[in-house]
Amino acid sequence: MRRKTTTVALMATLTLAATSGVCHAESAESKAFVKDCSLCHDLSDFEDESVGDVLDELTAIVQGKAKHRRKLSMTPDEIYRMSQYLAGQ
Repeated sequence: MRRKTTTVALMATLTLAATSGVCHAESAESKAFVKDCSLCHDLSDFEDESVGDVLDELTAIVQGKAKHRRKLSMTPDEIYRMSQYLAGQ
């Protein structure tokens, strides 16, 4: 009986460990935000922003048309995906 209980507990633990990585996988945008943005910004800074507003602001920063503490280099696709991430979409 004890062996069966141990086996069931082990199976449950392995299942949980295997699925938790999938459920909590970080997106590329999340990793980039933590690495490049989180020293000065918090996600709550963007909570009332639309995707379009964030997209316009990031585009202006990348193009050098808006002031920003440091230069950003992003492709149009990266700008769009980051805008969705920051606006909570």
